[in-house]
Amino acid sequence: MILAYLHERIPVSFFGPLALVLAACALAWPPPPAALALTALAALLLLAQFRIWDDVADRRSDAVTHPDR
Repeated sequence: MILAYLHERIPVSFFGPLALVLAACALAWPPPPAALALTALAALLLLAQFRIWDDVADRRSDAVTHPDR
């Protein structure tokens, strides 16, 4: 159930490259590969956290609009 939620609401095909771009912007150029990977992972986790917060904040209106979720 959790994996289905993550797959639907946080698609890696969109959020993965976004996290990588954010990580690359946050680091000095050229970033070491290990630092880039760790920073991208941190960015991905933060993006997921804010996406979940957004879903929780919209829970009431989503229950009316999308009762099947």
